[in-house]
Amino acid sequence: MPQWFIIKCSLQCCFVFFASLLFMSSCELINPEEPIPAYIKIDTNVFTVNTGSSSSAIFDSWVYIDNKLQGTYEMPFSIPVLYSGQHQVTISAGIKVNGLNSVRSVYPLYTVYDTTLNFEPGKTAIIKPRCTYNSNVVVNVVDDFDSGTTKFVRDADSDTMITTTNNAFEGSFSGEFYLDTIRRRISISTLNKFVIPKGRINIIELNYNCNNSFVVGLIRNYVGNSQRLEMIAVLPSGGKWRKMYISIVDAVNNLTADNYNIYIYAQIDQGNTQAKVMLDNLKLCNN
Repeated sequence: MPQWFIIKCSLQCCFVFFASLLFMSSCELINPEEPIPAYIKIDTNVFTVNTGSSSSAIFDSWVYIDNKLQGTYEMPFSIPVLYSGQHQVTISAGIKVNGLNSVRSVYPLYTVYDTTLNFEPGKTAIIKPRCTYNSNVVVNVVDDFDSGTTKFVRDADSDTMITTTNNAFEGSFSGEFYLDTIRRRISISTLNKFVIPKGRINIIELNYNCNNSFVVGLIRNYVGNSQRLEMIAVLPSGGKWRKMYISIVDAVNNLTADNYNIYIYAQIDQGNTQAKVMLDNLKLCNN
């Protein structure tokens, strides 16, 4: 066999060998081996809020690992994370501001939940976060109705008044009022006046159960005058107790006032002949 033929065959074999290596390498580049993630899981309604009231309306978890935001997730959820070993995990409680699905935020008056997790590929870490008010938060109980009386007074243009009921959401009593074809409107305001500081996170919290809409607002008192400021119109709750966080930050920061009253106003909705609104745990909170 000629020597040139042997050399040619050897070169061809080398070319095929190296081409195969290049092909396998390119396949590994195109389809690299994927790492196996670990998982974080948080079930619904697992936030425990120790605030003197067991009620909260925390819908979202803002998840941080080693102080890096991984995302915001509505509970319940299970998410993959590409971490292994021990890492710091921080969970912030997320709410719907003014009850709006479109406006969601970390609630800055609550503490964050901080823990260390050991992530293992393919395994799930189940977290049950807890939070309370931050240590610098001032909580003014506007009315929890538990004395059997109310801290609201009836305005002159009101057809009826809020009373208390032992059919309570929490504690001994809740507040309630009724509207019908005779009692068509209610207008009540707090007997107490509140000094609300500018430049703070100022929030009204309340629990409610209603089949009729009602308005929550502020009465701004200044140099012998007063002005009503509607903050939010609360919609019927579908027969369930719900909680709302009402931001009054902009109203307070943009105006000057000596102090404020909180007021509630309602008139019977079109199509209703009877209406019932129940309230509990009205609080004015700021940091």
